[in-house]
Amino acid sequence: MELFLFIEGNGTYTHNAIDYSICPKSVAICNSHSSHAENFTKAGGRFLVIGITGIKIQDFRKDHLISSNTKPIFYAPDQFDIYYSLAKMLFRFSKKKTSYAKENVSLLLKSLILQIFEESISNRVKPSSALMLTPEWSIGNQAKSFIARHFTEDLKVENVADAVQVSASYLAHIFKKETGLTIMQYVTRLRIGEAQTQLTDNCQAKISVTELSHMLGYNSSNNFYIAFKKNVGCSPSEYREYYHAVQEQI
Repeated sequence: MELFLFIEGNGTYTHNAIDYSICPKSVAICNSHSSHAENFTKAGGRFLVIGITGIKIQDFRKDHLISSNTKPIFYAPDQFDIYYSLAKMLFRFSKKKTSYAKENVSLLLKSLILQIFEESISNRVKPSSALMLTPEWSIGNQAKSFIARHFTEDLKVENVADAVQVSASYLAHIFKKETGLTIMQYVTRLRIGEAQTQLTDNCQAKISVTELSHMLGYNSSNNFYIAFKKNVGCSPSEYREYYHAVQEQI
């Protein structure tokens, strides 16, 4: 799961194939295994991303902070400075190795999560009951669920179609109708989102782009490089360098 604090710049945050506007003082929540991408209209967009694992809130799946009927991004002009201050302290303490620092990281993280969780509740929207009752919606979500569990494998449309027990052509039609993406475009979004998580994880700082590409199911690092740059706007190495450069300034 990841929390995004957008500091500067305007653009688009894509979450599970749906585009949302980015502006300064926006906050985005990305549940585990959700696809996401951040694209700024001009160079110079700045954001912080906090990767979190092991979170379990009552009535939510592990590493999930929002439900399917909650908008994943919200504008927080009044609370943003508080979130940003907590995040900066969190990063500072995370660089220290003492037990005192670890305890502070835990307390700061809990505070940040709870405050953002409370704010996200007001962004819940009523899901369309008509959409939820259609068999196509059910098939599309079964496909998404299967893809979320297998997107790091050598996945093909036929594999997904077999899993949801429909023909590949029918699934392709329904999936494109629901998401606006082909199945392989959706797989790519998940892979790139996971790549962004790995590239901003201090524990994975030494992983090479080649290792990461294989871990995400690409048969060549060049294919991964092309897909990443097309979706994010920069290379994997540039993305990692930019993120850690921002951290150094905090």
